[in-house]
Amino acid sequence: MKLLKLSAMLVLALSLNACIEDSQSSKDAESVERQQGQYSKSQPVPAYNWSLERRLVIELYNIRNMKAVTHSVWRSD
Repeated sequence: MKLLKLSAMLVLALSLNACIEDSQSSKDAESVERQQGQYSKSQPVPAYNWSLERRLVIELYNIRNMKAVTHSVWRSD
């Protein structure tokens, strides 16, 4: 009987804790949204038609993923 009461109290405590954390996280999310809106107004992210760095990274990935015929030499004593 004590175990049942203890389990019920534990479930109730966890439920209440989840409700409290949800309201705090929604307040935090609203605050972050407001701040991000301010950043986007005062410091907009620049957009470019072409970027050398981006092009080089794409070429690097293409070279790494290209299938090339290679060989290996194993030496043993």
